[in-house]
Amino acid sequence: MNDRRNIRMRKLLYITIFSVIFFNSAHPDEAVAQKRIALIIGNSDYRIRSLKNPVNDAKDFSRTLSALGFETIIKVNADQEGFEESVRKFGKKIRGDTVGLFYFSGHGVQYEGRNYLIPIGAMPKISSPDHLKYKTVDVGYVLGVMKHANNGLNIVILDACRNNPFQSFARDMGDGLSRVSDADGCLIAYSTAPGKVALDGVGRNSPYTGSLIELMKYPNLPVELMFKKVREKVKKQTNGKQSPWYEASIDGDFSFSNISSKAKKPSYSQNSQGIAKARRSSREPVDSKKHKLANGLSHIILDQLILNLSHDSWKIRKESIDQFISYGNEAIVYAYPQLVLALGDSDPDVRRSAKRAVKLESFDDKYIKYFGKVLKSRSWEVRSGTLDTLAYFGEEASGALAIISPLLADSDADVRRSAQNAVKRLSQER
Repeated sequence: MNDRRNIRMRKLLYITIFSVIFFNSAHPDEAVAQKRIALIIGNSDYRIRSLKNPVNDAKDFSRTLSALGFETIIKVNADQEGFEESVRKFGKKIRGDTVGLFYFSGHGVQYEGRNYLIPIGAMPKISSPDHLKYKTVDVGYVLGVMKHANNGLNIVILDACRNNPFQSFARDMGDGLSRVSDADGCLIAYSTAPGKVALDGVGRNSPYTGSLIELMKYPNLPVELMFKKVREKVKKQTNGKQSPWYEASIDGDFSFSNISSKAKKPSYSQNSQGIAKARRSSREPVDSKKHKLANGLSHIILDQLILNLSHDSWKIRKESIDQFISYGNEAIVYAYPQLVLALGDSDPDVRRSAKRAVKLESFDDKYIKYFGKVLKSRSWEVRSGTLDTLAYFGEEASGALAIISPLLADSDADVRRSAQNAVKRLSQER
């Protein structure tokens, strides 16, 4: 009898997966994305005032863009010749209906209203501000190459406003970078406000690039709104010391992560309800190696629900959360970071469903390793919300003290407070 039931459930699973794949393939116009090409340069190994993060920033930013459908060209520790040659090749590739993106992380300075990006090996050759135009790369040159391509959209991201490395003539120059006056058809984003200095950061990435990497993954988030969210996040992370800036003169809409609205609406029919019933009876943990639940529920279905959490319709967002609840604790842990973020949803019904979801029905020590991964999230909201959930379980989650303790020294004050409360709750009730 059990064998027959298992066979039926496998059939239902295959039907559901096939439906998702078929639906996506039935809309080829939506599946084909506009061509996207990015040039990414990260310079760290300066002989004077070397920087810790730019090479990490460039590599991590490149990996993220590749995952989002960009063709990426990456150069690290580029000298002037290599820098300029990369820009020329990049300009030839972005012609036509293409999104072009230029990203630079490293030293940058302004002089007489012009912004200059510093190649590796240039500093010893520069003894006065007048040398900058010959020994560095002018942002105006990069913009000129991109505009000459006459492509669809250009984005320039400059995480290059660190302290002025030319102390001998720093008085003749302004701090940070200056605004670019001729930005028609382009979005230019700076890691801090014009004339201000950005921070290199204490982690693997700078505060600005780390926030970019996190927020650009959000499905269907318009690029200008995304940069506003980056600004809010960096200001909070740096206690107001760094305030990113952007200016745009662009037409139309663009999102780094594009998900078709039709593809985000799977049918929650009797098929998926049958699988949900099987999910509720399972007590096995998520199989992280195969990315599926141990009873056979594919990660394809759960990932589809995760995408729905960013849908424009509050009803679909709420239904997706309720679906996770119906699948049980293992599915909730699978999507925990996204469910925690849903606690801040604009709709009260969505927030109520998210609150029910993140509390879970019970706690099991087998979840500790998964919570440990969630607590390494770049999002302070996710880290703090997860700690509050662990505190909620008290003695039941006492085995999680080891993964909570490191967050007592977290860079975010809210996370530290949540960690202190969690340790107190779990310790008092042991």
